[in-house]
Amino acid sequence: MAEEVDAEQSVFIECRGVSHCERENRSVSCRTFPYDPYFDNEENLLGLVYNRVLEGKCYLVDRHRVATKKFVGEFLRFFSIG
Repeated sequence: MAEEVDAEQSVFIECRGVSHCERENRSVSCRTFPYDPYFDNEENLLGLVYNRVLEGKCYLVDRHRVATKKFVGEFLRFFSIG
């Protein structure tokens, strides 16, 4: 099962927008947005889910053509290794 997160070692991050993007320093969740991994209770990767939480605020939401088959394949490979 997932490890507990130590709140004292956690750092909150917030997207400051494309004009302030530090691409080389992006977190995994930023690099894969608007997709998130979907796991079962045994932590097996079942696929990906589409996150619409920033609909109307983020350029990538509802721009499915931006996510190439290569990107989706690499996303699934990344989260299934480990």
